Amino acid sequence: MEITRRALHVDMDEILAGFSRDRDDPMVPHLDLETGGVRFRWSPGETWAGDTDDHPEDEDSRLIRTRPRQFTEIPRIEPHEDARLMERFIARLDEPDVQELLTGALKRRHGLGAFRATLRGYPDLAARWERTLHDSRLKEARHWLEMIGVDATWQLRREPPQVAPKTHARETPHAHLVHLLVLGRASGTGGVAVRRQVVRPGQARGHFRRYCRQLCELKGVGWRNRFVEDRDAFTLEDVTLRHGEDWVEVEVAVPADVALQFGPPGRTI
Repeated sequence: MEITRRALHVDMDEILAGFSRDRDDPMVPHLDLETGGVRFRWSPGETWAGDTDDHPEDEDSRLIRTRPRQFTEIPRIEPHEDARLMERFIARLDEPDVQELLTGALKRRHGLGAFRATLRGYPDLAARWERTLHDSRLKEARHWLEMIGVDATWQLRREPPQVAPKTHARETPHAHLVHLLVLGRASGTGGVAVRRQVVRPGQARGHFRRYCRQLCELKGVGWRNRFVEDRDAFTLEDVTLRHGEDWVEVEVAVPADVALQFGPPGRTI
C-alpha cells in the first residue's frame, strides 16, 4: 500500500520525549498528522480512562480514539536498544580502565541505571553520552517520520546537550573543606598557595597514586589511570599533587577572599 506523503512542521521535542518515555507511563503520546503537535491518550490498559461518571474520558483521549486516521502513536525505544547503544559508546572509548568500569556496570542488574550512575563520575563522558543519546533519538525519530510518510521540519526548543560540560565560576568563592584542613587559621592578604609535604623513602610513587585517587573521590571525579601515567604531578581544580624520589607534596591554591575568612591577614603559611 502506497503511503501518502505530507509536509509537516512537527513538535520534535515532544516526539523525542515520547521515544524516551518509561514503559509504565500511562500517557501515550500521539502525533497529530494535521497539526504536527503531540497529544496524549490514557493507555487503553488503564481502567482510569474508562468513560464513567467518576472518571470521564479526557478530551485528548476521546479525540485520538474517534479520529484514528489523524493520529499515530509515537513508538518507544526499548531498553535493549539503549543497551546496545551503550555498548557501542563504551567500545569507542580509548580508556581501558573506564571501559572496564562501564562494561561491569552495564552487566549488573538494572544495568542501564548502573551505567548512568557510573558515568556521573566522569562529567566529560556523561556529557558525551547525553549528546550520543540525543543524536540517536533524533536519527530514530527522523527515520520513523520518513516511514509514516511525513516530510518533517522542526525547531528544537531545548538545545542539544553540549559535548563539553559547562562550568560556572562563582563570583564569591566559598571556603572548602580542603582549605579548612590546611589553613585552620588566617592566611596572607593575597591569594596563597599552601604546600604540605610528606617523606616516603622508596614509597613516594605508590602514595602519590593513592593520594591522586583520593583527590578524585573528594572532587567527585571518576578515576582514570591516564591521570598519572608517566607523570609526577597531577592537578585537579585548585589542588596539585606532585612527588619526587622520596617525597609527596600537595599544594592548594587558596583565593584571597577565602584566606581572609580564616582571620586577619599577616600570617605566612
